[in-house]
Amino acid sequence: MAPGLFGPWVWFSPLIIGAKIGNPKMPVVGFAGDGAFGISMNEMTAVGREGWPAITMLIFRNYQWGAEKRNTTLWYDDNFVGTELDLQVSFSDIAIACPVLKA
Repeated sequence: MAPGLFGPWVWFSPLIIGAKIGNPKMPVVGFAGDGAFGISMNEMTAVGREGWPAITMLIFRNYQWGAEKRNTTLWYDDNFVGTELDLQVSFSDIAIACPVLKA
């Protein structure tokens, strides 16, 4: 599925969860940047439920809202603000807390 201009945003996690539930025997891998994943990472609480099939998510860490940064640099002469993400956020720790990853 093609996400369009702003990447996978909110539909990333629900899409791969639904694909895996719909066909549990098929390998399902989701790809997203850290900004897009941050919007829908709360869905990991659902994936952590007992009896749900395992999924694989690959999160690319570039510590920025990439689509927003690209557009603001294009539209506002390389002047961008508020597009950098916190370097201290650990998606591994969040996955352990949900719990979808064992410590």
